[in-house]
Amino acid sequence: TVKTTTAQDGSTTNTTFYISNYGGVNNNMGFYNSNSSSDGGSNFQLEEIDPTRSAAYNTLYNYFHDKTKVKIDMTAEPPAFPADKIHDTAIGYYSSSLASNYLSAYVYAYFYLEYGGEDSYLTAAYEALVAANEALVTNAIDFDAYYVLRNAHTGYCNNAVAYANVNDHKVYWHAQAAEVETTYNVDTNSGTVGSGNYFNTWTSTETPQVTFKNEYNNMQVSGSNLVIYSGGSSAPFKLNAPSGYVIDSYSVTFANNGHNNEQTLTFSDEGAVYKTTSASQTYTVENSGKSSVTINLTGSNNGVVLTNFTVKIRPSFTENEAVNVWKFEQAENGNVYLKNLHTGTYLTNESDGQYKGRQLSTTAQPVTFNILGDGQLNIKVNGSQMHAQAAGSAVVAYSSGKNSASAWYVEKVAAPEEITTRITMTQYQKASLYLAYPAIIPEGIKAYYAASEDDATIEGTSGGSIYLTPFEGNVLPAGTPVILKGAQGAYKFDLSTTDKGTSPASNLFKGSAYKKLVQGEDGYKYYLFGVKTVDGEKKVGLYWAWLEYLADGTISNAGTDDGHHFYVPANKIYLPWNTTANGAAPAFYFNFDGTTTGVDGIENVWDRNTGIYDLQGRRVNRIEQSGIYVINGQKRFVKVNGR
Repeated sequence: TVKTTTAQDGSTTNTTFYISNYGGVNNNMGFYNSNSSSDGGSNFQLEEIDPTRSAAYNTLYNYFHDKTKVKIDMTAEPPAFPADKIHDTAIGYYSSSLASNYLSAYVYAYFYLEYGGEDSYLTAAYEALVAANEALVTNAIDFDAYYVLRNAHTGYCNNAVAYANVNDHKVYWHAQAAEVETTYNVDTNSGTVGSGNYFNTWTSTETPQVTFKNEYNNMQVSGSNLVIYSGGSSAPFKLNAPSGYVIDSYSVTFANNGHNNEQTLTFSDEGAVYKTTSASQTYTVENSGKSSVTINLTGSNNGVVLTNFTVKIRPSFTENEAVNVWKFEQAENGNVYLKNLHTGTYLTNESDGQYKGRQLSTTAQPVTFNILGDGQLNIKVNGSQMHAQAAGSAVVAYSSGKNSASAWYVEKVAAPEEITTRITMTQYQKASLYLAYPAIIPEGIKAYYAASEDDATIEGTSGGSIYLTPFEGNVLPAGTPVILKGAQGAYKFDLSTTDKGTSPASNLFKGSAYKKLVQGEDGYKYYLFGVKTVDGEKKVGLYWAWLEYLADGTISNAGTDDGHHFYVPANKIYLPWNTTANGAAPAFYFNFDGTTTGVDGIENVWDRNTGIYDLQGRRVNRIEQSGIYVINGQKRFVKVNGR
């Protein structure tokens, strides 16, 4: 069939559509420019729209003139598919039935375009062609594998990956920063400071640049070392990692700078407090994982000199972190869905604005693909394409073609066992955790859960104790909320690819892998993990959560239950407590293996099954003073809150 087409510049081109052996080499199907001696396959590209024809005609016409459509090569040796991608470089390399379906749809669509004329035929042919195209990719998916969605844009988001933001439950993109081997020295030999005798900023010479800042000019230099002052405002000093990085570790030695006035130096993010003297003291943190660390100096306005102040940084994310990893699911009806591994929720085309991040949801929406060639795909969720928007790094609904921010590579994760989530244990050595995937519990960490309401005891109006059962096994099943106990530091909870773990028969705790608005029920109080100051002392426990939020996420009346909702932070647990049956307490403190730990690591003995007696033989219901007690028939010294 020969067709003469007029291009936008007025020139004419004769185009032949064929299925033939051209030059004895390839069985090709597509448009061929007869004015050229080369076999261009589907190389005929026009963007003209015929205003005299229907929308259905022009839609199908443009499909055939899309430069990204793929030539079919039936004679070449089928290559091995790249292990890290699902894509289409030559349709004929897929199974013969899929290729045949696409060939058939292609021929019928072209026939109706040339000779059919009726819109119903054109529309049906277009839909069949698109469906056959998309089926090629869907059937190339490995539903047992894990994937990263990498953008193919040649500009601002090249090589960036789509990830789940656990705080607003939407999809964004970020580009991984390069590893940095440098140890930064925070002094004037390795950085620059502001002008004048006093200044407020030190900036590293090495790039990417680390900064140490104060809101006011409360810094000075002694030799090459920084000297800090509390000033009139006691404004904090902040050690900041550059964009795309977090502080991996840091260490600083400090002492009074030529005076004997005691001051208080607080590393507030870790909670460590020091009294400064003329003698040098050193504070070191490993596996910080924070983008910024705050240091407060209070007291008389005398200098404290900082020596041997070193910092190491690392990229704020790596591609093997669970928020970056996706898994395909296939329903019985044939629909394909895309689930984020970290949140356990599905990608949708929902958003709260045209250029706002795509929403994740517990309700799945079908995912289809448009083949762009060279391994690139449009990923369409419920018919709407994913696009890496520059502003705000959000993945939005927008349509574009090859090498654009709407083009994606879908790459297999080569080592699924390295997929992980980082958890930081603070100086309180306790944390709560909820993960949506089965994870290997790292060495040095113990997990606990609350098996029954009978394991909790309310003690007057001051609070209650909850006995925690040790979790058995080293694989935490998906969706199992627990309390963690372990030394301060950062830990990795790696994906368990084979053993899915065994869930406890019962567990009072609930949780969420993303920040979630939960509606309260009548007759229940809800408790969140936290550290609070009670009677002048910091205590780790579960504390009342006010139901102060409305269903739209706004606060109704702070400090009340008027809104009937509360937020659960990402990867955290909560305890729903039946107050109708059990009464209420303002807090529950944890009982680990017969000992209740509530205050800065000091243990208070408590056992729900045995009696406790003083040395006079009197039964003790609650130990309130340090001393010697008879517990389980044995004398033990118990220290209570430092008393």
